[in-house]
Amino acid sequence: MAAEYVGNGNPDGTIFGRAYTELIAFYGGTPLAKVSLAQLATTATTTQLRAELSALQNALHNLGLFTIT
Repeated sequence: MAAEYVGNGNPDGTIFGRAYTELIAFYGGTPLAKVSLAQLATTATTTQLRAELSALQNALHNLGLFTIT
């Protein structure tokens, strides 16, 4: 089976979705809307960093990009 590519050769790249309300998924995951994460201050605590890392892991997992074990 040959691979299929997404894109049209445009040098400006390829965009998925036109609005934040459009859904996308990978590897058979459930399509989800854009995820928002809080921007951390440069003085973030270890607890805050762990919470944001956990939120990022969950967002990527929910999109189907990787499995959390």
